[in-house]
Amino acid sequence: MGLDSMWSGSVEGNFDVCGGIFSGNGNSSFRGKVYNNLIEEVTGVSLYQEEIPNSTILEMGRKLGQIPFDDVKKIDPNIKQKEFLDVVLMFQTHGKAGHSLRGWW
Repeated sequence: MGLDSMWSGSVEGNFDVCGGIFSGNGNSSFRGKVYNNLIEEVTGVSLYQEEIPNSTILEMGRKLGQIPFDDVKKIDPNIKQKEFLDVVLMFQTHGKAGHSLRGWW
């Protein structure tokens, strides 16, 4: 099942994350299905929710920022380091901006 993840607000930045027909590249939305397994494994939080509050987004950004990339590759061997760093930056930037994350599937 597909999942588009939409931030409650937009931020400036160039995030090298997967977008889709109905989602952008991290500034206001992204293709959540692509990252759900990795994010859930690292943070314990599934992106398949109607809304994830800002307090949880901040904690997710913290946890994502602490995992070594070698451990990330064990979870998702297809992800590139720059892409993962942009996922981390996206969560941290939106978290600091006070945004929540909404799922649509």
